[in-house]
Amino acid sequence: MYKWFLVWRYLHTKLIAFFGIAAVMLCVAMVLVVLSVMGGFLDTIRARSKGLHSEIVLDPGTMQGFPYYEQFGEHIENELSDIVRLTTPVIYTYSVFRVPATTWTKPARVIGVRLDEYVQVNDFAEGLHYEKYYPGTTHFRPRSLPVAGLAEDGSLRLPDELEQANAKWRAEETDPEAIVEYEENPFEATQYPYVTSTGGDRVYSAWFDVPGYAGPERDGIIVGYDLLYERTSEGDFDRYLARGADVALTLMPLSPAGNLTGEPPIRWPLRYVDDSRTGIFEIDSLCVYVDFDVVQHKLAMDPQPLVDGGFTPPRANQLLIGLHDGIELNAARERISDAWLAFLGSLGPDLTAADQQVLGYVEVMTWEDLQRRYILAVEKEKVLVTFLFGLISIVAIVLVGCIFYMIVEKKTRDI
Repeated sequence: MYKWFLVWRYLHTKLIAFFGIAAVMLCVAMVLVVLSVMGGFLDTIRARSKGLHSEIVLDPGTMQGFPYYEQFGEHIENELSDIVRLTTPVIYTYSVFRVPATTWTKPARVIGVRLDEYVQVNDFAEGLHYEKYYPGTTHFRPRSLPVAGLAEDGSLRLPDELEQANAKWRAEETDPEAIVEYEENPFEATQYPYVTSTGGDRVYSAWFDVPGYAGPERDGIIVGYDLLYERTSEGDFDRYLARGADVALTLMPLSPAGNLTGEPPIRWPLRYVDDSRTGIFEIDSLCVYVDFDVVQHKLAMDPQPLVDGGFTPPRANQLLIGLHDGIELNAARERISDAWLAFLGSLGPDLTAADQQVLGYVEVMTWEDLQRRYILAVEKEKVLVTFLFGLISIVAIVLVGCIFYMIVEKKTRDI
C-alpha cells in the first residue's frame, strides 16, 4: 500500500497537480464541445440545403435563364426513368418587395416555382406556416382577402374552404398540445382578419357580417419568414400581417442576351398567402416565392415573337431533377451530364448566338455542389476552431508533464 500512500501524500501536498489535471480535462472537454457543436451545425446546414433543392440541379448561373429546359426534362424523364423521378423548372430574379399598408420595403430574391411539383423534389412544404393549420389552401392561384364573420349560430368562423381545411388538420393532428395551443386563440395563431359581435376586441376587417372574401383577386405569394417579420428580444416573432394582405413586387425583365429590355419596371400586386421558414436566415430574409408561369410571362421569359416570324423558346434559370430513393448522387450526375451533352448536340446549328452561349454555361450539379461555397466555409471554420483548441490542449498537456516531472525530480530521493 506504500505506493498509494506516496501518491496521496505528494498529490495532497502539491495541489498544483490537480490544477494540471483539471486543465487537461477542460481542454479535452472544449475540443469535444467544439466538434459536437460545429459538427451538428454543419449537419444542419447540409440537411437544410438538401431540403431546399432537388438532388440534381441544372443551372447556368446567369439571370436571363436558358432555353429548352422543358424538352430536356421530358427527355431524361423518358430516357433515364430508372433514376429520374420528376423534373420542374425554376425562375429566380431580384426585385423590390413592399407591404403597402406599412410601407415596409426591402430587396427580395424572387423564386418562381410550380408549387405542386416543387414540394415533391424538396422539403419546402414542411416550412409553410398556414399550410400546417389549413392544409391544401396554400397556392398561387388568384384569390381575395379571406374575412372571418358571424355564422348563423353566432359563432365566429372563417370561409367554408378554410374551416373545412382546419377540420381536416384537427382530425389528422396527433399532438393534442398543438390543438390546445391553436384553440386558445385560433385567429391570433394564424393572423386572420376577424370581426366580433360584442365589440371591444381588436377588429382587423369588418366589410360584412358573414364569413367571405373581400377585395380584388390577386396572385398569391409565399414570403420568407425573416423578410416579413423581425425577431423580438424574447426570441419570438411578432406576426403583424394578416393572411391575404396586399403586398407588391417590382420586377425588371431581361432579354435573352442578359440586357434590360427597355421596358419600365413592372409593379406586381400580390396577396400574401403563406410564409416559409427554412431555418437558414440568409434564405428566409431574402426569398419570396411566386407562380412560375406568371412570373415567366411578366419577365418576358415565355415565348416572344420574332421580327422575321416564329417565337423564341421559353427560358428558366434552373431545372430541378428529383431522383428515385437510393440513387447515388455522383453517378446520377455523370449520367445526366452525358445526357445533357447529347441533348445539346441534337439541337443542331439553328440556335442563336445568345442561346448557344447561355446553354454553354449550364452546369449539372448536385445539391452539395450548389451549396459548396457555404458548406466549405463552415467546414473550414470547424477545422480552424478545432485546431486552435487542440493546440491549447497540447500546451496544457505539456504543462502537466512539466509539473509532474518537477514533482518526481524533487522527490526522487524520498521515493
